[in-house]
Amino acid sequence: MKMIWKILHLIFFLFFHSFYENVNGQPTSSPSSQKICEKLNPVNVDLKCYYRGASIKCDENLLPGTKVRPTCQPLHTYTDSTPTYEEINCKEDGKWDKALFSCVPDCGRPFTNAQLLIAGGVEEKIGDSPWHVAIYNEKKVLICSGTIISPHVVVTGALCVYDGEKNAPGDANNYEVVVSKVSRDYATKDNAAQRTYKVKEIRFDEKGYEGIHSHYASDIALLILSEKITMGATVMPVCVDWSGTKNIPPTEGTPGKVSGWGLDAISKGNFSKTLKSANVPFISRINCAKFISNDGKAILTRDKFCAGSKQSPTLLQGDSGGGLVFKENNHYFIRGLVSVKILPKDPIVMFTDVNDHIDWMLMVRNEVEQDVIEKQTTIKYKNKSPQK
Repeated sequence: MKMIWKILHLIFFLFFHSFYENVNGQPTSSPSSQKICEKLNPVNVDLKCYYRGASIKCDENLLPGTKVRPTCQPLHTYTDSTPTYEEINCKEDGKWDKALFSCVPDCGRPFTNAQLLIAGGVEEKIGDSPWHVAIYNEKKVLICSGTIISPHVVVTGALCVYDGEKNAPGDANNYEVVVSKVSRDYATKDNAAQRTYKVKEIRFDEKGYEGIHSHYASDIALLILSEKITMGATVMPVCVDWSGTKNIPPTEGTPGKVSGWGLDAISKGNFSKTLKSANVPFISRINCAKFISNDGKAILTRDKFCAGSKQSPTLLQGDSGGGLVFKENNHYFIRGLVSVKILPKDPIVMFTDVNDHIDWMLMVRNEVEQDVIEKQTTIKYKNKSPQK
């Protein structure tokens, strides 16, 4: 009798085991005595899973013996250094033998090989500044520039989205952001990657912004978009020194790149029809005070620095909100936002120092992206000589 019972038990076990695996080799459930590995939660990582040589789904708990091959999604790179493994294995004890890495959107890399810019500025080509965006108002008029810093967040000047007459923040519904844009005209379709995004919310720094009443301090705003930006070769976030440990720019006088559709001196004061860029040298806040008038010193607030020289192109009305970026190891990092200047022909321009607002920016970005992106800077850089 005991022998018959053992035979029946064996037959039942074999039947259960055959039912346990589907036609693709995917385990549908596991015997209670067998441990399983918890479902992986990838961050911008594509997974390919295999069990007994057959491809299976990765969106559930997995049996020991399952092999997983992770890769960063297109136009993303490793959060930290490149991993030394190509495969993760589910062990018999129900634990993964390695931790799954995460990836972040690549940042600050021009699509084209742009040369150093000449005095007077040059026209941008598609992909020269893939982080640069155009900001339009409800009348489809271009009012400012902005910079992509994460899939849902664009940074710009507070004065661009602030109602000076009412001394109050503007209505988010009145603004649109257009990526991969070169021509000024809203209706012109420049390329296949061009796309328009609605602004869902506007965030101002916790220190507050009151325009001229506060001498244009905290001239920075974050535009929260209604949907995720589709990244590509001509649409990419700029790099941000979220850790605050890099010297960007490394020294006084380092040229930074700034882009915009502002007034064009060459075309007798008309707004530029195409996006233009120029190189302007960095001037620290301390040294900036030596070059500007007493009126200018009044608005050289604690979060400002300057850039420009008599030899470099000047920025004019319409360039506001654009990012000043510096090249570091073939990646561009944002350091400032075009803010104000005193005299129209004065080559010295004041920029809002992004570093002075980095903690607030990081808090908002993490909140909006639901803490998915840990950091955007993914390349290990060597610090150069300290900034003077």
